[in-house]
Amino acid sequence: MSEDLHRAVGRIEGRLDTIIDLLKDRNARDDANKAIVEKRVAAVEKRQAWYSGAAAAVGAVVAVLVKH
Repeated sequence: MSEDLHRAVGRIEGRLDTIIDLLKDRNARDDANKAIVEKRVAAVEKRQAWYSGAAAAVGAVVAVLVKH
């Protein structure tokens, strides 16, 4: 009976180790994907800020020209 219990516990430990390793791999992939997404979002935000600034400058020039 004791040997059966030890074998069962060993199988459970082996399965848990496998699950833990899979989760570690998944977390590493998720971290890498997160870094890629953050880099892309930063580029889009930078472009958006530049376009907003350019639009404000164009608007100011148009306002001055239309007013006079």
